Amino acid sequence: MAARDLIGKRGEAMVTARLTDFCGNPYPYFDVHPLGEKCPTFDYLVELIDHVRHECRTRDLLCTETRALTMMLLTRRADLLIEEVKDDIGLDYIVRFQTAGKKGLRELGIELRAVGSAVTKKYADKALRPAVQQMKRYGRFLFPVCLFFFTMQDEGAWYTWVTEPVVSENGKPTLQSCDQPDCRQLDDAALDQILERVDLWYDAAFPSLITNGANGNKANRKRTNR
Repeated sequence: MAARDLIGKRGEAMVTARLTDFCGNPYPYFDVHPLGEKCPTFDYLVELIDHVRHECRTRDLLCTETRALTMMLLTRRADLLIEEVKDDIGLDYIVRFQTAGKKGLRELGIELRAVGSAVTKKYADKALRPAVQQMKRYGRFLFPVCLFFFTMQDEGAWYTWVTEPVVSENGKPTLQSCDQPDCRQLDDAALDQILERVDLWYDAAFPSLITNGANGNKANRKRTNR
C-alpha cells in the first residue's frame, strides 16, 4: 500500500508539473484542478488560461507548480514519508525517514518559495532574505529546516538552511538558526546531501536527548523522596 501511494503521489506531481510548466514563458498555458473522488472517470480538469488575466493568478499558479516540483523531487526517494502541513506553522512539508541499521525517526522541515524568472545566486540570496526572517517569527524549530526556492522560466531550484544541523569536531550536535540565506543549487544529489546531514545530526543528537527509561525512573523517585 505504501509503495502504491508513493507511486500515486509521484504520478500526480509529474502530471501537475508538466501541465503547469512555464515553458520559458512568464506564465504557464494551463491551470490544473484535481477532481478527487467526486469524479470517478477523470482525475483533472485542465483549464486553458486567458493571458489577459494572468497577473491575477500568478501567485496561485506558482504555488501549484512549486508543490508539484517539490513532490517530484522528494518522491524520487522511496524511504521518505512526506506530510503536507495544513496548519500555519511556517512549514509546507515535514519529511520523515529512517536509516537502515539505525534506530529513531529523522525529520526535516521544508518551506517553499518561487518566482517566475530565472535568478542568480546573488539574487536568490537577496530574494529569500525576507522569507528567512519571516520564518523566525514562528519561533525556533527543534529539527532541521530548509527553504526551497524554485525559478520557473529556467526550471531552476535552490535551497538554503533556515535551521541548519551542525555537528562539532567533538561530536556535539547543535541547530544553527540562520540569519542570512546561503543559496545552493537544488537537485537530486543536493537532496541526498541534505538528508545525509540530517541523518548524521540525529546520530549525534539521539544519545544526548534520550536516556534509559529505568534510570530515568530511579532519578525521578529520588527527587520525589526528597
